[in-house]
Amino acid sequence: MNIESGRKGKKELNFELNLMPVFDILSVCICFLLMTVVWVQVGALKASQSMGGQAKTSANPPAVWATFGTGGNISLSLRDVPSSERFERNVSIPGKGGQIDWRSLTSIMQQMSQAVPSVKTALIMPSDKIAYEEIINLMDQMKKFGIKDVGISPL
Repeated sequence: MNIESGRKGKKELNFELNLMPVFDILSVCICFLLMTVVWVQVGALKASQSMGGQAKTSANPPAVWATFGTGGNISLSLRDVPSSERFERNVSIPGKGGQIDWRSLTSIMQQMSQAVPSVKTALIMPSDKIAYEEIINLMDQMKKFGIKDVGISPL
């Protein structure tokens, strides 16, 4: 029996395992995890409940409710305002050409902020036809005139 012929039939048991693809996949997963954590933090919006959640014994703060209507109409309604502060409780601002009349809205918001300075809370009730930019513009207008707590009602 030949010793060399016995060795030819056996395979060599020593081999190298290529770990580079495993490290590549692991590094991609770690990067994805880190980016997800960062985007969750960046995308978070600090929001608090502007009305409601208080105990039943406490009254709601004075607030203005803004309701979007059709054709650019906006209705402003003052709620829980002391009777000593004189301003019309319900104001309707008609739209111009199907768009919101921002000039009239700014004028009325300015008058309201001077006549009723205790209003620091607002609730916006959008319609399903209103553009997102218009909601943000209304929030900016309210912030400009001293309303610091602005909430949006779900559709």
